Amino acid sequence: MKKKSIICVTTGTGGDPMDLSCDRVVTTGHLNALEEKIEFLRRYRNYDYYLWFDDEFVNYVDDFPIIDFFETAENRKGVHYLEFDFSWPADGTRKLHIILATRENLFSFDQSAAVKIQDFNVVNLVLHKNLCDKSRIVHFIGDSHTLNNFTQYERIYRKCHILFDSYVAGFDLCFTHWIGARTMYSISKCDDLELFFQRFLLKENDICLLSFGEIDVRAHIMKQAAIQNKSVDELVEILAETYIRKVETTVRKLNYGDTPFIISGVIPPIDRPVEGEGQIATYGAIEEIVYASKKLNLCLNDLCRKNVYYFDVYDEYSNDAGVLEFSKSDHFCHISPGCSDVIHRKLDRFINSNVCHSADRSGSATCSLPARDS
Repeated sequence: MKKKSIICVTTGTGGDPMDLSCDRVVTTGHLNALEEKIEFLRRYRNYDYYLWFDDEFVNYVDDFPIIDFFETAENRKGVHYLEFDFSWPADGTRKLHIILATRENLFSFDQSAAVKIQDFNVVNLVLHKNLCDKSRIVHFIGDSHTLNNFTQYERIYRKCHILFDSYVAGFDLCFTHWIGARTMYSISKCDDLELFFQRFLLKENDICLLSFGEIDVRAHIMKQAAIQNKSVDELVEILAETYIRKVETTVRKLNYGDTPFIISGVIPPIDRPVEGEGQIATYGAIEEIVYASKKLNLCLNDLCRKNVYYFDVYDEYSNDAGVLEFSKSDHFCHISPGCSDVIHRKLDRFINSNVCHSADRSGSATCSLPARDS
């Protein structure tokens, strides 16, 4: 296999920041004007991969997992684009913004159209304008489970966006948007939820799946039940109700027509020690968390209607006690990416059997919505 040519672009002090075997390293300084960025990209348009480091501290990074992913992506078909931010040390005083994109998604674009959206990085502009606008896309928006459950590639790091070939028949691409450790509660109270959808340029004939709630049941529900002197059932019912209503209200504001939204249920909780390194925030006994998880999923399922659908893989990954099977986990709180094929196959069947009765690659297909029980 012919080795792919790589150019590493940095706004830092120069040099190969990660000892990555790039064919060329270019130090740009900060290109502030959109026209400057476009001209720069045109000048270096003959490389297969573009690895963009947008931070002055780039030379201080070491032991960074992007190297492993980058080497994998170089030899693996399907990844068109990824983007993420990384902060280190723990206080976040140093930050790094990294973009990896392929040549075909960087060049051949309408500059006048790109200028209209000045708040995007130029790479995002080019990608969204030329690839996303002409493709049918399944968008995944949510917490870190969005990456583990619905992305075909291993987790990257913070605030990650990954565009890759779709495993859902009738759709060209899947686009994962990890928006951080957001809770279902925070989304239900978010005043500008529509901005998330607008930023990711969701459009008609796309599908959007939302994945939130695992953090709520693991770390907050039991705690708030004790603080507010309320039952778990009451708090879960309120949470599900406000969350679904927020999604429905946002969809109406954006006027997406019959574009379907899918609500993903929470996965089974993991039963693991919380002492020592790698501990995760947990409140309540595992039996209580299992109960809250199942109750939340039941509420979400009951509340979804019209063009908002419910998708669940709880039973596929739980044992008899309702706990996440440890062998299928990442030993933290997620399903292992290596065990997510079950989710991908089920989602493909779910979308094509329950959501879209007619789909094709041209983008002209419509979703025929099945009748729902009242």
